[in-house]
Amino acid sequence: MQIYNISKKRFNSLKPYKLECGVYNTEARMYEIEIKKKYEIETKLLKSLYTTYGQVFSNKLYTINSLIDNKEKIDLEELVVPDKLCSVNNEIIGFLLPLIDNNNLSVMLRNPKVDFNIKIEYLKQVGSLLEKMKYLREYSELDDFYIGDLHEGNIIIEKETNKIRIVDLDSCKICHNTPQMAMYLTRNSYIATLPNKYKRINNNSSNNVIPDENTDLYCYNIMILNTLYGKRTVNMEISDYFDYIEYLEEIGYPKPLVESFRALYSMKDNINPHKYLDYIPSDYGRAGYKIFELNRKK
Repeated sequence: MQIYNISKKRFNSLKPYKLECGVYNTEARMYEIEIKKKYEIETKLLKSLYTTYGQVFSNKLYTINSLIDNKEKIDLEELVVPDKLCSVNNEIIGFLLPLIDNNNLSVMLRNPKVDFNIKIEYLKQVGSLLEKMKYLREYSELDDFYIGDLHEGNIIIEKETNKIRIVDLDSCKICHNTPQMAMYLTRNSYIATLPNKYKRINNNSSNNVIPDENTDLYCYNIMILNTLYGKRTVNMEISDYFDYIEYLEEIGYPKPLVESFRALYSMKDNINPHKYLDYIPSDYGRAGYKIFELNRKK
């Protein structure tokens, strides 16, 4: 277990890390911290957890240590893996991460000034990463490694490379840890109707969905749908959801992409549709919720 210890005085002097407007972290406070590495000074990100006791904290520490211990095996540049745990006066309060100059994907996807094709390119990168993770699970010991809490706010765009990076991996599924809450999975009434596909822990302390390939692909498909629709689609009434999918098919969206969306609320295994995103019609604006609602009223 690698731990970087600092004094309470130094901790209190750290500069808070400002998240972009509209991006929130409900589990931790973020700080910038300078770390001496041989003859150089590196600036890292310190994620100071709000909860530092009990079973949830123990599971979080196990998850972080599992990521650190398997860093070489993971070896995916898209994943921002923790460097080491951090303690204040020898009490663990969180962990250190690389500090990356970035834009948050959720902000970019909501921004009408960002070209739609650029948004699609970023979403394609997410799908490509999921393919790499599938390969990693098949050909390494990390057979239960899934992102889990996959959503737009947990993805950043590195300014230097213009590539996606996944942050908040302390909520991932790895090394048989306990599944944690996930934005698009927890308290989702419709996936709860498919318990044989989206399995839950079902114990006294948690009813969280167990991450697997279907759940990561569910979250990914929802991200794509949110971008097309222009609003969150995860809690649409199920009849409205399927009406919208039928509408996408009617206006010329590729059948494999439409079938990927349909599969989410069926017993079929979910599909990674990143290869079909290139075939989205050029008049993509017709998929927006305003035009969809106007067409429903006709």
